[in-house]
Amino acid sequence: MKNHLRLAILMIGFLWSNPAFTADFNAGLDAAKKGDYAAAFREFEPLAQDGYFAAQNNLGVMYRKGLGVPQDYDQAVKWFTAAAQQGDGSAQLNLSLMYYNGYGVRQDHVKAHMWATTAVLNGRNPEIRDHIATEMTSAQIVESWGLARECVKKEYKGC
Repeated sequence: MKNHLRLAILMIGFLWSNPAFTADFNAGLDAAKKGDYAAAFREFEPLAQDGYFAAQNNLGVMYRKGLGVPQDYDQAVKWFTAAAQQGDGSAQLNLSLMYYNGYGVRQDHVKAHMWATTAVLNGRNPEIRDHIATEMTSAQIVESWGLARECVKKEYKGC
């Protein structure tokens, strides 16, 4: 787990120290804050294609909400999954909500809880995970914890 945390810190340091990434990403954030989602998409999309998890998560949000792009839950799941598999807690939480609501995926409370659990392990608030648990049986919660453990062992790939 320490090695995984170290890798994440190094990745974040690299991403934020890379002037081109920072400029493009910040331009995307500025455009989104102004409501110019088409411009935000133009900034985020190439970064997301290059594997930058923050841009991937932002594209997932844009597709989920239809901001600057047609609403497309399948695309939202694609981008949330790409970022979640890199250990991004925000994307893991967003992916959890997609499973919880059945948006772009078959509704699955066990998977929703599993992704919310990984998000909590990556520093996110447990409120959503705990809410999902209120709609699950004890056996489903135990299953979810096992899946979360396996997911972390696999470094979030193929979860």
